[in-house]
Formats: sequence, C-alpha cells, structure tokens
Amino acid sequence: MAEPSRRSSRAAGKTGMCVNRDCKNYQQKVTVDHGDFVCPECGKTLVPIKGGDNPQKKMWVSAIIGVVVIAAAVAVYLISQAGGSSEPEVAPVDTAVVEEPVVEPVDTVAPVDTVAAVEEPKEEPKEEPKADPKPASAGGTLPYGKYTGPMSGGKPHGVGGSVAVNSSYTFDLNDGTTASVAAGDKIENTKFQNGRLVQGEIQRTNGDRKWITLGASNGR
Repeated sequence: MAEPSRRSSRAAGKTGMCVNRDCKNYQQKVTVDHGDFVCPECGKTLVPIKGGDNPQKKMWVSAIIGVVVIAAAVAVYLISQAGGSSEPEVAPVDTAVVEEPVVEPVDTVAPVDTVAAVEEPKEEPKEEPKADPKPASAGGTLPYGKYTGPMSGGKPHGVGGSVAVNSSYTFDLNDGTTASVAAGDKIENTKFQNGRLVQGEIQRTNGDRKWITLGASNGR
C-alpha cells in the first residue's frame, strides 16, 4: 500500500509554480525532471501549470502577474497619499482689537464704626480678711526660768516661745511619769495657754532632747 502512494507524489518532467512568498522562486515556473513535485529551493509543493512547456503562455502569465503587482502597488501609494494629505482646517483668527472698558476710580470711604464703645465695669478691690492679731511677744518670769514669747493678758500664751531654765523644776505629765529640768536647760517650741505650759521640747546641757506634753496641772 505504501509504494503506490509514494509514486503518486513523483512526476518526472512536470512544470509547476512556487507559491512560497519567502522563496526566491516565488511565482516562477519550475520544472521538475525527477523526484517529488516540490520546489528545489524551499521544498514546498508546486502548483501544477498546464501547458507549462509553451513559452508564450509563460510570458502571458508573467505579464499578468506583473500587472497585478504594479496595480496593487499603485493602489497602496494612492491610498497612503490620500490619507496623509488631509490637514485639519484652522479657524481664521479675528484680528479686531477689543477695547477694554475704562473703569472710573471710586472714592473709598473709610467704614464708620457705629457701635459705641462699652466700658467694662470696674471691679471694686476686695478687702482681704484681717488676720487675728498675734499675741504680743514679750517676756515673763516663771517659777523655773525666764520666758520669751507670745503673751496675752500679761501671761505666756500661744505657740513658739522659749524658756531659759534657771532653777530645778519637775513637771507632772499626768500619765504616771514626770520630767525634770535644771539650771542651764532650755524649753523650746513651747505652747502656753493662759500662763500654763502645755507642750515643749526640753533641751538639756548634755545635748539630750525630750518632747513633753502636760496634762491639766503641773507641779514640782
């Protein structure tokens, strides 16, 4: 079965035309004396040409092909010229000069402030509350020393006084204990109430310090 098929593709002495555009034998008559009916240059199958041995027919075929090619080239050229020559129309420019209207200067009037100035009410100065007068600072003599500090009614009264102890004295702290002072000691940061010592810090000559708080009464 394969042998007849291969022989059918072979034809010695046949003439055909190559239709491969990439081949140099394009649209040329090619005569194949033996082998497959293909173009010897590109190997593409040739289109059979009847009466291929007639030279006059070959000339007519070549002439017709040439005319067709020339006509196609002329048509392409005319189309490209017709499409490229069209230019957009430019609207005519109006050269008339338009005069701008002259604006007369307008006198500017300063705005008048019609709102009367309102004076803010003045605040009266507030009187600061007067502090209670501090007890007069003076001195007095106590059974155990000389007092210097606030006084009231001729008696020690207030906070911040001191006592320079000049004789021995024992204070009853009313809690089962007592505190004694001797000449040379001091009682600083005192608080007196109507001549009676309520609180104070005993500072002894040896550097010891003792804070005392007395009750309702005190004695030797």
